[in-house]
Amino acid sequence: GERCGARVGFWSWLTATIACGSVASAGVLHPILPGYRYQRFGQRDGLPDTTINAIYQTRDGYLWLATPSGLARFDGTTFEVHNRDNTRLMTNMDCTALAEDRDGILWIGTQDGLLTLHRGEFSRIGRPDGMPDSSVSVLCTGVTKRLWIGLAGGLCYLNRRVSRVEPVAALNGKLVFAVVPGHQGVLWVGASDGLYQLEERTGQVLGGPESPMPDWRAATAVSLDSNSEPWVLFANPRWDKLLYHRHQREWIKSADRLFDNDGSGTLAFLLRDREQNLWLPTEAEHLIRWHDGSAVTFPLPWPTSVTFAQCAWLDREGSIWVGAFKGGLFQLQPAPIQTYTTANGLPDNSTWVVYPLNSGGLWVGTEKGLSRLFDGTAKTYSEADGLPRHDVRAIAQDNAGRLWVGTGNGLAWLDRDRFVAQRYHGPVVDNDHYEIGWNKIRAILAARDGSVWVAIPRGLHHLHAGQDRLFTTADGLSANDVCALLEDRAGNLWCGTDGGGLDEFHAGHFTVFSTRTGLSNDHVRTLYEDAGGVLWVGTEMGLDRFQEGRFTVFTSRQGLCDYPINRILEDDFGDFWISTENGIYRVKRSAMETVAAGRGSAVQATRYDESDGMPTAATNGGKCQPAGWKTADGRLWFPTPEGLVSINPRRATAAEIPPPVVIEQVRADNQIVYGDDLALNRRGGAGVEEGILRIRPGLGHVLEFAFNANSLINPGACRFKYRLEGYQDEWIDVATRRVAYYTNLSPGRYRFHVIACNHQRIWNLTGASLAFDLEPFYYQTAWFRAAVLLALAGLVYALFCWRVGELRRIQGLERHAALVDERNRMAKDLHDGVGAVMTELGLLTALTERDLPQREATEAHLRQIRDLTQEASQTLRDIVWLAHADADTLDSLVGRVCLQVEQLLRPQGIRCRFNVPHLPAVRLKPAAAQGFYLAAKEALNNVAKHANATEVAIHAACQDHTFKLTIEDNGCGFRLPQPGQTAPNPTGHGFPSDLRLRPATDGHGLRNMRQRLESIGGTFSIAPRSEGGTTVSLALRLDGGQFVAPTSLDSAPN
Repeated sequence: GERCGARVGFWSWLTATIACGSVASAGVLHPILPGYRYQRFGQRDGLPDTTINAIYQTRDGYLWLATPSGLARFDGTTFEVHNRDNTRLMTNMDCTALAEDRDGILWIGTQDGLLTLHRGEFSRIGRPDGMPDSSVSVLCTGVTKRLWIGLAGGLCYLNRRVSRVEPVAALNGKLVFAVVPGHQGVLWVGASDGLYQLEERTGQVLGGPESPMPDWRAATAVSLDSNSEPWVLFANPRWDKLLYHRHQREWIKSADRLFDNDGSGTLAFLLRDREQNLWLPTEAEHLIRWHDGSAVTFPLPWPTSVTFAQCAWLDREGSIWVGAFKGGLFQLQPAPIQTYTTANGLPDNSTWVVYPLNSGGLWVGTEKGLSRLFDGTAKTYSEADGLPRHDVRAIAQDNAGRLWVGTGNGLAWLDRDRFVAQRYHGPVVDNDHYEIGWNKIRAILAARDGSVWVAIPRGLHHLHAGQDRLFTTADGLSANDVCALLEDRAGNLWCGTDGGGLDEFHAGHFTVFSTRTGLSNDHVRTLYEDAGGVLWVGTEMGLDRFQEGRFTVFTSRQGLCDYPINRILEDDFGDFWISTENGIYRVKRSAMETVAAGRGSAVQATRYDESDGMPTAATNGGKCQPAGWKTADGRLWFPTPEGLVSINPRRATAAEIPPPVVIEQVRADNQIVYGDDLALNRRGGAGVEEGILRIRPGLGHVLEFAFNANSLINPGACRFKYRLEGYQDEWIDVATRRVAYYTNLSPGRYRFHVIACNHQRIWNLTGASLAFDLEPFYYQTAWFRAAVLLALAGLVYALFCWRVGELRRIQGLERHAALVDERNRMAKDLHDGVGAVMTELGLLTALTERDLPQREATEAHLRQIRDLTQEASQTLRDIVWLAHADADTLDSLVGRVCLQVEQLLRPQGIRCRFNVPHLPAVRLKPAAAQGFYLAAKEALNNVAKHANATEVAIHAACQDHTFKLTIEDNGCGFRLPQPGQTAPNPTGHGFPSDLRLRPATDGHGLRNMRQRLESIGGTFSIAPRSEGGTTVSLALRLDGGQFVAPTSLDSAPN
């Protein structure tokens, strides 16, 4: 009993001292109340009025304020006001009550009826049928869709299907102060004649009116505790108030004191916070917090003497919002972090170690001595009290209750309120070596066997039974400078060294673990063993988990930090609190176990620094022990250079709630198409259909999305990421910016998605999203594009058909022209060949008739007729051959020449030799084939008629894209003509009839052959052979346009 009482006294004293030592300044949160920080908002901050009639937080996180000058919405930084100037339906701006139903509709009670706000648009209900009074004092929504309306003249509920109010007959004429939903569909109604219970679904009265005493009947405020039992602020006719609570149907007075807030007492509230404290207003400038039968009065800095609190609200993050009459809006934020400094009795703000007293207080080691905080007093011990030195670096208490204290120059223990320096063998106290720090005490460990281990820069002392043994590297220590000590559940000693790693002392031997065995760093600063026997090691580079000889390292890569770790504590919720030189980190141990088991890659750590109430982000520790402690009430204590920090983990959980994310407004080309003020600014540019925002064609060249994260604790530190699905897949991190822009998007469907985190980096990964359609002009639609494509395809097809027709017509004309040319050629050939022969036959026939009596002349004529007939037959065969489809190839041409040689020369006994290799498959134009063949035939005729040869050689070859045909004979040869001389040509076939020696002549035959070759792009040459005879060469270039579709000119052998 004494110990419990002492604890109460100590913590009450801490509460009082921190309240007295705090100073508040405007514009930021400050610890004016014990464990709370406050901030006041007034008209300078954007409030429409300093009188607040009602406060309500909707599910999207906005805080709504009902004032006499309109409705205000607050997101933590900005007030958005709706009044008569910008909201046409708000004919009466005096807003008195607020409530949100299950459909997300905000109901606003005013002096002349009801308004609703849903998706940015207001609707006016006015005064529904059946409402006895238009002045609304209370609004409430429960488990049904009914809206309960408290009035100055009774209670009623709104039947939304027929927009009609149904009154509750039992409360007609009663002044209704409060309507509170309970469990199992029960409503608690505070009225001027007592407390009522109603069944919500039927509106039937289940009980009441109840009151504790006849003179205390008016139930001005109602709150339900965790057992669903009502706490009621009852008032007498003078409007004095007493707090009662009901237990097992009996009313129990909670306090004898009277509560009054405004003199008249007509306005009151009861608010229960997360810690089950009950808040209620009292006389001007004060609030009362009721807990466990005791009341604490808190003064608030009201701006005027007539100010008093008249409404309150507990938000989703645990902050208490108080609305005042003529005082504005107050935020009371339960501070998870408190700081104790010289203002609380400490000798110095630079604290190093903290250790609990058995009686409920604390020992705090500072730079200027040791403080004992106990029973409402703070006592400091210094060198005058026996401490070897004033800078305290280590504290421990052994099994006998003796307190050991280590300083910068030795070790001492407390005896009868005075310290005694420890005198043992060895350099525990050695003033001769103080300059090099050998007497600094790093850590003290009171072992379960009653011995004491003392770590100093030059080794590890073991004090036991009056003996002192010094362990150094010579005994197996990895390094002499030992910074941390821990005795595990098995009785093994663990030593963290500065540079040597982690040492385990067991059965008189040291086992060393270092970076070579998996430790993150060899500078070990603190050690902790959890309930499962897992050893956690804080180093200069992060946190290590050690179990069964295996280390798991946690640094920034795993979501923690890379800073030196000073202390590891575990709260009652299984979370680690890790103090570093740059903030305190909170991380779930279960998440770290998941990573260690290989089922995860990173943890989510929450960092606490100055923005959370710490005097500085840095903590002390590293080479002192213990640099932090968890006391029996669950609070965590960490020393810092600017005071002792206390953390309430229960309150810290409020910051782990992710903030609601909302898309407040969408503008298309600076025109509002979604969200706030939509009804005021609608221009027919967009509309929401089936949850999709549709933006008409022509809008959307510039799209602007305004979004927010409604965290009311440090809202300016919220961070955002967004993306536009259908346009981009990656998230864009915009830090604290709350607007996104997109330009020149193509028509189509998109979804804007935004996520956010609060100041503790707790992310709402669901976020908010909005699907929208950028509707296209007709020429941007798929059907129009398809029609255009079809039209283009049709036009292309029509052009194609027209062009094909033209080509076919041209080809037809070309075929017709070619046919005409071929007919003309054949006609010419018939005329020149057969026609000339037939003419000559006619003449010879006439000569034969004339010379018939002359036998010899007749026989000569008949022989000539025979020869001409054979020549005509050969000419006809040549014409037929040239007209054949296969006559225009090189193979066919050479074969025809060879056939002509056989038919013309062999009958005359001339031996023929052929040298005809494989020729390329080249087709010649008919004119080229004909010209070349006739030239070769004429050359053979000359040989047969004039050369008097016995042997003829035919050579055919293709070389350098030229076809060459050579005719060689061993005849009489020819003479080159003398200048001016011409040889006779009696036969007209190109060679003279001189059989002994053909004269060189340029007669018609040679000229004809040359002209035929030149007309088709070929060449003709004739030359005598040195051994006798003549060589005639005919050549034709195959790449000069005289061929068609060659297979490969390069494939022929040279």
